[in-house]
Amino acid sequence: MAGFDETDRDPEVEALIDRYPEERDIYRYMRDEFDKVLDTYDPDIHDREVAVKASDKFDVSVDYALDLYTRMVFKIAEFQQRRFNKSK
Repeated sequence: MAGFDETDRDPEVEALIDRYPEERDIYRYMRDEFDKVLDTYDPDIHDREVAVKASDKFDVSVDYALDLYTRMVFKIAEFQQRRFNKSK
């Protein structure tokens, strides 16, 4: 399975991400890197690997990159849950 591209993204989720300007570029970069390894993803290998790449690209610590990505994933999950609950 090939990685996703911009046309496969949920516009409402993308709008949510845009509300966090300090996090959005790092999050999207890491998301795109994770998409590249989707078929072979192993958290023990790829989580740190992707965070190191983000650390190098954005001049942040590896721990900061991992924490930022995790926080954004939770924000998106909460948004999706609220949206799902409204549709019931």
